[in-house]
Amino acid sequence: MNVFSTSFPQASLSGCYFHLRQSIHRQLQTQGLQKQYEDGIDFARGIHKIAALAFIHPDEVTDAFTQLSIHLGDTFQSMLDYFEDNYIGRIRANGSRSRPLFNAEFWNAHERTKNLQMRTDNSAEAWNRRIKCVFQCSHPTLWKFIDKLILEDDSHIHTKICRVNVDEPIAKKKKYQHLDKRLHNLVLNPHQDIINQITSLAHNIVL
Repeated sequence: MNVFSTSFPQASLSGCYFHLRQSIHRQLQTQGLQKQYEDGIDFARGIHKIAALAFIHPDEVTDAFTQLSIHLGDTFQSMLDYFEDNYIGRIRANGSRSRPLFNAEFWNAHERTKNLQMRTDNSAEAWNRRIKCVFQCSHPTLWKFIDKLILEDDSHIHTKICRVNVDEPIAKKKKYQHLDKRLHNLVLNPHQDIINQITSLAHNIVL
């Protein structure tokens, strides 16, 4: 990412919310907490609250994490430690925080949700899979690439590329449209109490 930012300083880098949820889910499995997540409603809600930090404004994420850590308690300590190391930054002896593996500006979905932009890169990945299927290889030659584009339904491909490039929302199932609307409303009209806000956001999250 650092090399990309150096080469393309005007580009805006952002992570994929789907992959954030995926990383939390994988960590649950790594720590042997998958069954507890599946069987324990309260435990699952607590994990969803951690994931809900993605919808808190980046400037407020660190304070929100601190309050959430107190709210959740020792039961979630190992998962909180994982999230802190990778997405928040550990507290140093002088009270400052170390640099996390991923800064909040990268993984946070607050602004994209507020602006009704895509929070995941699933549509781009789906297009990549379609292209691989058409070309039947990962690295076609230039001429094969051109020939396949001509033979393929180029209008369909062009439309998909344009939609991805302009961040246009892809048609979703009704239940996901309702979920997006609820998240959008919560981001636009947040609760004054941060824990209440996180709890409300968590009701709309499934790993």
